[in-house]
Amino acid sequence: MSLRLTSQQHRLLAFLCAHDAAHGTTPSFEVMRVYLDLSSKSGIARMIDELEAKGCVARDGAHKHGLRILQRVPVSPAEVARDALIRAGAEPSETNVRKVAAALTEAGAR
Repeated sequence: MSLRLTSQQHRLLAFLCAHDAAHGTTPSFEVMRVYLDLSSKSGIARMIDELEAKGCVARDGAHKHGLRILQRVPVSPAEVARDALIRAGAEPSETNVRKVAAALTEAGAR
């Protein structure tokens, strides 16, 4: 099934999938806001509404942070690491990507 997502929606859904895989839960709206470099959590709420309308996520009070992922997109720790480095204004060199990806993987193992 091919999802028709904007680039921001895809980035958010990939981040949700990666965070869920690493931590066993979706991130808070504040963590999503920081990751996407948005000025307010209302932008995240709007994007979650759009992902919900497209059948990618569902709001669910039984899950921590109230989200359940219905449609997963392939994502690797390296992809999330590279994106995070770029957003932070750091050099996304292969060495930096490997370090951040390893830290993400290690954090998920805890």
